[in-house]
Amino acid sequence: MTAVRSEHRLYLDIDRTLVDTDQTKARYITALAIFCHVPEKTVVDSLQLYVSSLDATTDFDPLGFAEALVRELPGSYSAKQLESVILRPEHFASAVYEDVQVLRNMGEELPGLGLRMGIYSEGVKRWQELKLLAGKINDIFAADLREIHRRKLAAEALTRLSAGSVIVDDKVEVVQTLATKRPDLHPVWINRASKEKSSIAGVETIHSLRELPALLRKIWLGTQHVTE
Repeated sequence: MTAVRSEHRLYLDIDRTLVDTDQTKARYITALAIFCHVPEKTVVDSLQLYVSSLDATTDFDPLGFAEALVRELPGSYSAKQLESVILRPEHFASAVYEDVQVLRNMGEELPGLGLRMGIYSEGVKRWQELKLLAGKINDIFAADLREIHRRKLAAEALTRLSAGSVIVDDKVEVVQTLATKRPDLHPVWINRASKEKSSIAGVETIHSLRELPALLRKIWLGTQHVTE
């Protein structure tokens, strides 16, 4: 008799999946402009210059940006001072999407699945983890299921996801790569911007995390999964 898996894993991206990153950025730009007594455009221009110097936008580091800003702005500010402005908890607390709270009751909605939730994200680890902590959603995700990589589509990162896991991400490139390179996973595209659905084979689409419970039932309870 085929055994049913006693644990099912759900991994979620952070930026634009759990947290409205654009809202967070707008808030720390405003805060920096006020703190440094400069127009917001000055901060925006410095941010664009800093990001253009990186290999990828996901290499953004608050301290690195603060150091770049110190070099650009007049006044005697320290990088640590400016970093603390960027990292103010209020920039993140209300930037968490409202539907993220659905995840808190997911285990009750899907009894018997042994649901465990984790993070599959890209960026500077302490920066990504701060978004979870300041957004007060850190407790939702298991400590041993935090996959935060500078390049999460690198071969080494891809191998860390267990077969049968569901991965929710807002980037088409990510779900497409997962569908191609890890066909044993269940990639889900969360498209918050429009009603468009993915046409990629093996990729499901949702527009809100409220759709997840029904989709997980379809994925995990529609067929049997063998214990690893």
